[in-house]
Amino acid sequence: MRLSLIGDLPAYRLRVQRWMRYTDLLKLSDEDIAVLAPGRSHDEAASSWLKAGPRAVVITSGGDGAVLYRNGHPPMPVAAPKVTLADTIGAGDTFTAGLSVALLDQGVSDAAQLAGLPDAAWRQVLQFAATAAALNCTREGANPPTLAEVRAALPAEPREAPE
Repeated sequence: MRLSLIGDLPAYRLRVQRWMRYTDLLKLSDEDIAVLAPGRSHDEAASSWLKAGPRAVVITSGGDGAVLYRNGHPPMPVAAPKVTLADTIGAGDTFTAGLSVALLDQGVSDAAQLAGLPDAAWRQVLQFAATAAALNCTREGANPPTLAEVRAALPAEPREAPE
């Protein structure tokens, strides 16, 4: 979200709610949640949005990783790799691109497939996206890593975020 581009925040929040019925995979940052659902926890906000339409909601929290929410499943936290931070510009966009790449790599080419993706596959998808975003943050400016760079940096086993 770019608050400087939103003239009427209450009206924007209503539009976002209407867009949910057309959304299959929703990715927001913890900063987005603070604006769109002030005073609500990530769990509360994600639960509300899942009821409105998305099959999956991913909330990113910078260096603390990300959490996947799906109906009928407990939240799935995934840790972000620890890196030396140079710049966070482009991290969210890189995470989103990483989600798309990793979902395609898992064979997801249709929104209906999101609901049937097994937990292990989701964990790999989230770890890929978190690793891509973390690598972007090791560089100045929005400078996403290549596919080869992300694959080389992936851990052997996806890491859960600490409770």
